[in-house]
Formats: sequence, structure tokens, C-alpha cells
Amino acid sequence: MNFFRGEIKGKGGRKVVEINGVDFGMDAYPARGPLEAGRKVVLGVRPEHVKVDEPGEEIHDAVVDIEEPMGADNLLWLKLAGQTISVRIAGSRRYAPGRALQLSFDMSMASVFDAVTENRI
Repeated sequence: MNFFRGEIKGKGGRKVVEINGVDFGMDAYPARGPLEAGRKVVLGVRPEHVKVDEPGEEIHDAVVDIEEPMGADNLLWLKLAGQTISVRIAGSRRYAPGRALQLSFDMSMASVFDAVTENRI
């Protein structure tokens, strides 16, 4: 799972997790309680819940660092929001290091944890 340290913020009437200046909308996230602005959190997203160069509600720019062919799947190691993340894609899709691409996250499958207690929110 990819983990991002950030903070919940209210922007434009909606809640987002801001990570190094990059906003991840929480509209689709199935929260167990209120998402309070100012709360420090850790956003967790599994590599298979990230879409690469496909339509999505929210698009984020990333750059390929390493492509790791694994047969039926490829793992891409990407730079996003100042961090390295992994993304799993079909083995038939190839991306060279240094290539810019766009990501969308399935936030309905994400996990948000309180940064202090580590409990899922």
C-alpha cells in the first residue's frame, strides 16, 4: 500500500487530503466519522486502485521512475507529490522511465488513518 502523510482541509465546500500541495478529494471516501479540517492523516492507496492515463474524477500528474515488468502485471514506481509510489498495471502496458503520465485514484477503495492514533477514519 502507498502511504501519504497529509492534512484534511476544506476547499471549495468539500474535504480534501492535502499532501505536499497536492489535493486528493474525499467525496467518494467512505468515512467512518467526520473528516475534520486540520486533522493530520495518512492516506493509504493500494497500487491496483490507481488508474494510469485513464479518465477519472480527479487527475494528478506523475513521472515514471522505474518500470518493473512482472509477467501479467507491471509495477510502475512513480514520483507524485514529492513521494515515490507504486502502481500496478497490465503487463502489456509499457512506460519508460522519465515519461510523464496522469493518475486517478479510486478513493472509494482508499484508507485514511489518523496520523497520531493510526486508527482508520
